[in-house]
Amino acid sequence: SSLSVPLWIPLSKRFGKIRLWMFSMMLTGLSFGGMFALPFMESVSDRTWLIFILAFFAGLSAGCGGTIAPSVQSDIIDFDEFKTGERKEGSYFAAFNFVQKSAIGVMILVTGWVLEFSGFVPNEVQTFGVQLAMVTLYGLSPLICYTLGTWLFSRFSLDAVEHQRIRSLIDARNEGA
Repeated sequence: SSLSVPLWIPLSKRFGKIRLWMFSMMLTGLSFGGMFALPFMESVSDRTWLIFILAFFAGLSAGCGGTIAPSVQSDIIDFDEFKTGERKEGSYFAAFNFVQKSAIGVMILVTGWVLEFSGFVPNEVQTFGVQLAMVTLYGLSPLICYTLGTWLFSRFSLDAVEHQRIRSLIDARNEGA
């Protein structure tokens, strides 16, 4: 994903940060969702190729989130400053990190439960039911979450034009203070 970072900045200027990030969320979700096909494939060679192709696109699109997310976060902080007159970067980044770390904790907990209830046994050939549980966790769950995230993010209306207008008003207010 790191190699794709230089790609996302010019694309964000051309298509807009929000639209580009939404595209990358769907590409990431579809890349993970495609992994659900793995237990249904007979050939190890076919499974290997599918994993490589989907991992390439998942990595490519993950670079967008890592590049664009901090930029959108700073736009939100500017919007809040415009509304309240105060800069609160620390509070925002603390909240963002708390949500991210909480989501990771919940994910680990759910994964443990699902593997336990599906009958996972370490260092053994897994049953089809366990394989299905694993690709549901690894493939379908991210697809559902990224699709939901994209849908929620489609309501985000702070685009580059509005952000520039807000930034100009903040700068004018600060010069007059």
